Amino acid sequence: MSLHAQGHGCEDILVAVPSRPIPQWVLLECKVPERESTGYYRYTPAQIKWRKLTSGWPRITAVDEDDAIRQLWAWV
Repeated sequence: MSLHAQGHGCEDILVAVPSRPIPQWVLLECKVPERESTGYYRYTPAQIKWRKLTSGWPRITAVDEDDAIRQLWAWV
């Protein structure tokens, strides 16, 4: 489910992952690396605040589709 229009630092996508023993909801932030060679990216001040307020919730940050899929498989 797309969340990007929520703003206020909320992640871009909410993903349902069929993990065991129970399914999980994972917050997914999509980032474009600022430096292609290092994969470095920055969070906005709103994202930093949101992440502190919601610490403990499952979340990943991905730079492309393959990265997101690889990280989501870790939850299965």
